[in-house]
Amino acid sequence: MSCKKLAIFAFATLLASMPMPVSATCINGVTPQTYSGDQNEKTAVQRAVESFGVAGTFSSAGKFFAELTGGVTNVKRIRNDTPCLLRIHKVDKKLFQADTQTVDVAPNTTWEGDFWIPWATNQSEYNDHHMTISVDNRTFAWLFQQDGIRFKAEEGFASDQMLVPGEPKSGGDRILTVSTMGTSPTFMLARF
Repeated sequence: MSCKKLAIFAFATLLASMPMPVSATCINGVTPQTYSGDQNEKTAVQRAVESFGVAGTFSSAGKFFAELTGGVTNVKRIRNDTPCLLRIHKVDKKLFQADTQTVDVAPNTTWEGDFWIPWATNQSEYNDHHMTISVDNRTFAWLFQQDGIRFKAEEGFASDQMLVPGEPKSGGDRILTVSTMGTSPTFMLARF
């Protein structure tokens, strides 16, 4: 991962992990003042707070930053529209966290939670950072992020892999829907 992507990832992770609500009075317990004598002008902080709404949170700011910069992509909902067991699995070897995550979704049900799509920019990184989608214990898609969310119908890294169907842009929250066309499984990502 490049230094720029690492810095963006670290910043977005930090913001997303802070549950403290943002409001005009919660920043150090003081309402921000305008930067000039004109009471109709607003500070950048006040404009940012208003853009996220009164109920905005630091995680909202983190989500906005992730979408803006193409940072962390988090699958928040997985819909299994197949008559078979769906397994989403990832390998994402990083310090201070589990190396793998697996989610099993029963036929015709929905799972909700957090499932980050790993980044990889070469075969070596791909070996330690990718995810798979399997239906009935048969893997049919291998995914990772590199200038968008990419996939292949076979194991391995290729920098020119196709972008996923639906919403392929990196960053922000997604819904993964897996269904069948005839007897073949298919999938799509959409904004959450």
